[in-house]
Amino acid sequence: MQNDAGEFVDLYCPRKCSASNRLIHAKDHASVQLVIADVDPATGRATDSSKMYVICGAIRRMGESDDCIVRLTKKDGILIKYVQPPGQRGGRHDDFRLQARALTTYRTGVGW
Repeated sequence: MQNDAGEFVDLYCPRKCSASNRLIHAKDHASVQLVIADVDPATGRATDSSKMYVICGAIRRMGESDDCIVRLTKKDGILIKYVQPPGQRGGRHDDFRLQARALTTYRTGVGW
């Protein structure tokens, strides 16, 4: 197919899973797409830049989507580990903080 400028473009461009690099086909209704926007620390408003994560339905069925999102956000520097002094630790779980970003999700469907 050609666009108005005469360039050849694809009719369908499939997405890839951010965790497993699998192609997400059109019938994978269990897949999710998360967009984490950068936030200006002075004003608290979202800027134009953002980071998108796509998780396929197979990862979600295995129950690994939360681990994959945490791993990917740590790798990109969005989620940083907050280490408290030894006297103030409340438990064995680590505390993670979002680094000046806001999480936005796209909701589609009737009734949203």
